[in-house]
Amino acid sequence: MPSLYFAPNSRLFAVTNLNEMNGPQEVQIWDSSTHKKLKTLRGHTRNIIMASWSPDSTQLATSSFDKTIRVADLTALIGKIKESGKTDLLNS
Repeated sequence: MPSLYFAPNSRLFAVTNLNEMNGPQEVQIWDSSTHKKLKTLRGHTRNIIMASWSPDSTQLATSSFDKTIRVADLTALIGKIKESGKTDLLNS
């Protein structure tokens, strides 16, 4: 079942377990203000159990039934959003 995880900045959110079969999974990172998908993270081979954002919303950790934990550094992605000039929610 798909799950939704909002980042502390309230701007970004992650969607997990889009593939309901117990196979390769991806995590999609979305921008809530533009309604656009920003990035797709791949690597887990089974369903994702949990996702958790860092306090500054620059990293996302995911754990999976494949017995792995993956940490994605989204610092560059945050930088691109800031460069676009729409930073109101990123700084809250």
